[in-house]
Amino acid sequence: MAFSKPGPKYRVTKMVEARKLHPKSLIPLTEPPLQLPFTAILEGLTLEREMYRFYYLGLPYQCPQKVMKSAIEKIEEAAAKPPGEETEEAEGTVDAVAVEEAEPAAAPAVRQSTKAAPIAGGFVWQQVSTNQGALLRGKVPGGWLVRLQGDICFYPDPGYKWDGSTLD
Repeated sequence: MAFSKPGPKYRVTKMVEARKLHPKSLIPLTEPPLQLPFTAILEGLTLEREMYRFYYLGLPYQCPQKVMKSAIEKIEEAAAKPPGEETEEAEGTVDAVAVEEAEPAAAPAVRQSTKAAPIAGGFVWQQVSTNQGALLRGKVPGGWLVRLQGDICFYPDPGYKWDGSTLD
């Protein structure tokens, strides 16, 4: 009755609710459903009856097939690139971010950087310097994903008018 993690990985392309399963019996728990965030990585995806079962952050979950089918995409394997290219790209990304953080703070409390750091999968984070450290933002449908000190939130901005600065 158990299912395993091996197999292709999938990325969530829109927010969906999934119910957590007991790790051993795989029976749905009474906890409220979890909202899987945009770009969540799913492993061990299997279809059992009308439900997809999968692992998210190492824990088993399930979601109805009709909901999940349109909300996931297969992640291309990293093995498709030669190891040398992958390393150079990753080092370039780290260097661009490290250079921005190493710069002294500009006279204004907030300024927007023109450098963008590419991340695997084609997602691009733009760095915005603030008086509290580096803030990253990425353009997604309907607004921005904003990341600060490991936390991520969504900022709705359908016209993409936010330039990264504050009003005052």
